[in-house]
Amino acid sequence: MLPIMLQVVPHFPDHEFVIAKAPGMDDEVYERLLHGFPVKAVKAHTYDLLHVAQGALVTSGTATLETALFHVPQVVCYKISALTYAVGKQFVKISLYSLPNIIAGKEIIRELIQSELNLPNLIDELKAALPGGTKHPNITTGYRELDQLLGTENASQNAAKKIRQYLTNGTF
Repeated sequence: MLPIMLQVVPHFPDHEFVIAKAPGMDDEVYERLLHGFPVKAVKAHTYDLLHVAQGALVTSGTATLETALFHVPQVVCYKISALTYAVGKQFVKISLYSLPNIIAGKEIIRELIQSELNLPNLIDELKAALPGGTKHPNITTGYRELDQLLGTENASQNAAKKIRQYLTNGTF
């Protein structure tokens, strides 16, 4: 997802972009992908980065829940091969893909999945999610509701229970 995410950088000249490196990825991969982009990258400091972030583009997975728990407005990005997606859709019947949305039972944050993951959508959705953007108030409200659902203690266990309930029953 990183190559398409990086394409938004020139469209936000007043923002500093910093990438939280995935633990299993070699630094050389990042150096190659980031070449020519005014972007910094950090390793093993994701929570420090989320603590000060105004917004994020996040690949679908547990990182979306971590980002939500830090109340960082985000746009979820995910794309797999068309064939894999088509086969998967036959077996997995879900309408929400990111953990914050699944736990909330509704869309709090925008999910750009498959063909929706393109540069115009990324730009529009990130602008809308950032402070002052049209979707920012709804994201903030959704995160507060998510906090109430998960509680302040054992949030990880509570999230796991909610996800299991959703996958088993299709409801919360």
